[in-house]
Amino acid sequence: FNHLIEGHLRQHNKEEAFWLLNEMRKDGMSPNVYTCSIMINGLCQIGESETADGLLEQMVAEGIKPNAFVYAPLISGYCREGKFSLACEALKKMTSSNVMPDLYCYNSLIIGLSKVGKMEEAIEYYDQMLKQGLRPNEFTYDGLIHGYSMTGNLEKAEQLLHQMLNRLKPKDFIYAHLLEVYFKSDNLEKVSSILQSMLDRGVIPDNRLYGIVIHNLSRSGQMQAAFRVISVMEKNGLAPDLHIYSSLISGLCKTADMEKAVGLLDEMVKKGLEPGIVCYNALIDGLCKSDNISHARTVFNSMLIKGLLPNCVTYTSLIDGYCKAGEIHDAIGLYQEMLERGVIPDAFVYSVLTSGCSNSGDLQQALFITEEMVLRGYGSISSFDTLVHGFCKRGKLQETVEFLHVMMDKNIMPNVRTIEKIVKGLDEAGKLSEAHTIFVELQQKKASQRETDHLSSLFTDMINQGLVPLDVINNTIQSHCKGDLDKALMLHDALLAEGALMGCTSYLALLDGLCRKSKLTEAFNLLKEMEEMGICPSEDQCMILLNNLHSSGFIQEYNKVFDTMLGYKWLQKKSKFCNSVGNSQEAVNAE
Repeated sequence: FNHLIEGHLRQHNKEEAFWLLNEMRKDGMSPNVYTCSIMINGLCQIGESETADGLLEQMVAEGIKPNAFVYAPLISGYCREGKFSLACEALKKMTSSNVMPDLYCYNSLIIGLSKVGKMEEAIEYYDQMLKQGLRPNEFTYDGLIHGYSMTGNLEKAEQLLHQMLNRLKPKDFIYAHLLEVYFKSDNLEKVSSILQSMLDRGVIPDNRLYGIVIHNLSRSGQMQAAFRVISVMEKNGLAPDLHIYSSLISGLCKTADMEKAVGLLDEMVKKGLEPGIVCYNALIDGLCKSDNISHARTVFNSMLIKGLLPNCVTYTSLIDGYCKAGEIHDAIGLYQEMLERGVIPDAFVYSVLTSGCSNSGDLQQALFITEEMVLRGYGSISSFDTLVHGFCKRGKLQETVEFLHVMMDKNIMPNVRTIEKIVKGLDEAGKLSEAHTIFVELQQKKASQRETDHLSSLFTDMINQGLVPLDVINNTIQSHCKGDLDKALMLHDALLAEGALMGCTSYLALLDGLCRKSKLTEAFNLLKEMEEMGICPSEDQCMILLNNLHSSGFIQEYNKVFDTMLGYKWLQKKSKFCNSVGNSQEAVNAE
């Protein structure tokens, strides 16, 4: 029965294992401590530690006295599952049952706690272990050194390393954690010191450890140092493996030494090492970044001939290369090829494609990618903002409006960042004065009431934060006065709250709008505000407004506004009898 139970648990067949356990009892055979050990260990190995704990309690109630071999897998299982409080509780139950924890039990807790940075608790169990007369081994030290290295306490990590060296011959894996941390902090002096310490103690690094050193040197662009380590490695009778070659090729590509990177790939083949997808990806990416897209495509094709399938990283590098070369159609073609091969695009692919469409200003391709992104769950406001900026910086106002409508149709609402991108892009294109056409279009045409309210509120908030240029606001107010006076007044209020000064032309446009809606009280308040703020329109500007009112049949409004302007000495009395304005309509733009 015990062997059958063990076999079922190895196959993750928990139900069959429990069925056999019940069959044992039915046949009059009581499970013994060995049965208990098999069940507990098997359940913990398949992530069922709490089930194992419940079974242990049941077996104890039946009179079985568990030993350390029963408790050890339970403690280890809880630690693997991240349930440290339950692991600690299991150790307490063990000691209260007069079962002495062994080194394996303590190591499970120490290593588990160290992995998640709970160093105070880990060292408590380390001290408890020492009091029990148990001597730490290399796995104990490795767990603690890793934990202290990960939490940045390198002084404590080195103390433990020296403590270990006084009584144990260390394994090379113990040095790996310290090397990684010192590389991350760019402390090459310490890296060199640790390597020398290893060699002095007769610990010869293996390929894994050399790989860590070479990978980190290559990643930081220190290729001469990386090749020196290769020389030392070969002198010690070790040959670079696929992982090491990949690191070197990647490093050479980052330093733009493409000739040497290609040569290294050929060297690998000569030595019988078939480059994997990681090597090809590094080379293709490096060639694309060196603006050698044709060579990158050749390497890509040779990879296909050898039967290696490109992955998402391969396609992203090539697509990025084509986008940066301005070949957006080739980039889209590769994207479609990628889908045909069953390679699933990720967020990076869409980020590259949106940048490419932004740089090309191609609305149709941008709309295609937008549909794809939304379909695959990658539609985000940040990606669309990139496209909006691309259209704006090329002065493509109509494309910007159309694209923004597509965004809103897909319930992706513009935010402050979107407006900033529009303003920045049009400024780059020298068309900042036309920004209002986009805002007015979005607020007045096609959009739903919810979208309109959202954009109006957003634009107002940005004015309050001082994020929209005054010229843009004034132009937007004047445009709104012709169609949506309420929005124009809202922008006026936002400017006033910000303490900014609205242009005289904008005030006159508001006055015209208010008078045409017979809102004379509001019109007089606005005239008073102008006078108090020292905004004094020219006589020509006043007469254009008055004549427009008169010719449109707003005689009462004309008379009252004229009298107010006369009182503020913006007009002479004789002006009332003028039927035309001396200067042209362009005078209205004089501030």
